[in-house]
Amino acid sequence: MPRILVTALAAVLVLAAAPTGGARPAVAADAVPEATTSLHYTNNIGFDPAPRDVGFNLWDLGPYPEEVNALPAGHRALIWVGGDYSQCTSEYTDAEFNALVDSLADNPKVFGWYLWDEPDLARCPTLLSLISKRAAYIRTRTGGAQKSFVVSGGGDGEAAPAALAPARSGVDLIGLDPYPCRIGEACEYGLIDQAVQQTLANGIPRSAIVPVYQVFGQTCASVPTTNRKWRLPTAAEMDQIFARWDALVPNPVFDIAYSWGVQPEWACPSLAGSTTLQSRFAQRFAS
Repeated sequence: MPRILVTALAAVLVLAAAPTGGARPAVAADAVPEATTSLHYTNNIGFDPAPRDVGFNLWDLGPYPEEVNALPAGHRALIWVGGDYSQCTSEYTDAEFNALVDSLADNPKVFGWYLWDEPDLARCPTLLSLISKRAAYIRTRTGGAQKSFVVSGGGDGEAAPAALAPARSGVDLIGLDPYPCRIGEACEYGLIDQAVQQTLANGIPRSAIVPVYQVFGQTCASVPTTNRKWRLPTAAEMDQIFARWDALVPNPVFDIAYSWGVQPEWACPSLAGSTTLQSRFAQRFAS
């Protein structure tokens, strides 16, 4: 997940059997599955009236007290202090990172700290110790009131690795980002099942998994046409993504819509440009 909404459904779709053995709920025509958490985050946009009006209330902010303090009541910040999959080192020294946490440790508007996006632990063997050390500092300094968070897995249904299991890494919450809808293809919802089931097998508890919903495509991305992979889901497909995640991770601490903001190389179009999908999210969050 690199950094930087109403039409009627065409038919009633029934999802495959849940991993627990029960049948997945059918998504009825024109019904949006109800949200199963009250915290909703979206990327590449700070606090802004447009996503606020849809129902987003957890914000992609930097470690700046003035921005955090300016959030209205009922809204909180997930502070970005990390790197992405291509990086092996942080822009902050340990002392600088600790000072940032210290500056916001008592701020009730801070939900947590976004430490890394898809860390490549195989290519960057020292990254795990860095993430673990920072997760431990957040827990100690805030008494557990603020959470540590990373996104792992991958768009093709990869699992989060066992090394990131909270019992091993100390990280509180782990986002999973399988993206089922590809250009020229039907959405492969089974990628969500694949990512969740293998992540659970890797020792990461269901309670630590944060769903990442695909709300981007690459049809207008700056990468060459032959390298473009994903497309924006339709309203009907979005509801199927919701329902699949709800069955697999029924009560997440929060959820993520990637991405509200356009990233020219990675995410174009995005949720910001789709009033149809915005409406689906607004209905889901209001239910």
